[in-house]
Amino acid sequence: MKKDKIVIVIASVLCVALTVSLVGAVVYYSGIIEGKYAQISEQQILIAEAEATIISLEENNTILKNQIVTLSQTIENLNSSIAMLQDKVDELTDIINGAKPLRLTTVVVHVSEKTETHEFGRLPSVNHTYQQILSGFAPYDILLLPEWNGNLNWTETFEWLSSNFTGIPICLSVFEGGGENLPNPNVMLSASEIQQAMAACDVRMIRIAEIISWYMKYNQTFPIDYVKGILSFCRNNNLKVLWSEWKISDDVLPTLKSSIAGYEDIVTYQYQTNNEYDEPLVGFTYATQFQHWGGSIQSWYWKTHGYGSERDMPALRFMQHAVTAINMGAEMLEFEPYWYFFDNYGEPREVMHALWSVI
Repeated sequence: MKKDKIVIVIASVLCVALTVSLVGAVVYYSGIIEGKYAQISEQQILIAEAEATIISLEENNTILKNQIVTLSQTIENLNSSIAMLQDKVDELTDIINGAKPLRLTTVVVHVSEKTETHEFGRLPSVNHTYQQILSGFAPYDILLLPEWNGNLNWTETFEWLSSNFTGIPICLSVFEGGGENLPNPNVMLSASEIQQAMAACDVRMIRIAEIISWYMKYNQTFPIDYVKGILSFCRNNNLKVLWSEWKISDDVLPTLKSSIAGYEDIVTYQYQTNNEYDEPLVGFTYATQFQHWGGSIQSWYWKTHGYGSERDMPALRFMQHAVTAINMGAEMLEFEPYWYFFDNYGEPREVMHALWSVI
């Protein structure tokens, strides 16, 4: 019996020891298992991040492939454009190098009196400034293109003309669009008003400026009857016509050609360089299709192209435009604005002296 108790005690001790051992093992291995789960969780996060990276790279790869296709097409288009432009350059080089003879005969110079309301554009003595222009541009025929305070009031303009331009050949501005008198143009002289000016001044020519582009801009019906009436008046009164436009898109040409049909011998078409979209060389090339053509060389080019003020255009660039037109066969040049060439005392600025040196 005593032995049995001893056995039982020993068995109990062993069971306790085994239990303690098993509990320790469970605790130990539970810690290991939790660590493994943590590692698995970290690996799953890394796998998810890697998968996201792969998806992003695949998307970027698709984008880059599309960009390569687009850039390849752009390069192809540019190469095609370069080839076309090179052909045009070759063609124009032939023109500039003497394919057409020099035909320049007339120079028209814009002059203005802006009155004391402006800090520029003053003309104290018309005759003094005219004599300088006449001497500087000799031996060409010289016409002044007068402007009184924007030509917004014909009564005031006529009074100024009749008081200051006696004996001075002028080109009378009969149409100017502008925007001060909408829906009407700023200037739209009638035949009787032109006749009035002719009775007081030496009017040799009239100018119609930007009439097609103005009516297109404001979506108004082009006044073909007015234009034909003015052209008929000019023929009957031995007046030349200077028609200037900056816009050279395809929708301008039909109106222009139909308007001057039958009057091509008295109309000189001038391309205006204040075009913000095209360079003068393009415009002069367009102008060569007309029987009589010229260039309205304007420092407004500098402003419309976003380079700065019309008073700051470099003289060299301006002279390049003028010489290009001459070399391409222009019969007539018109220069504006007045305040680019002259100061408020009517004295020539350096740019005018530079221009006189090459024309």
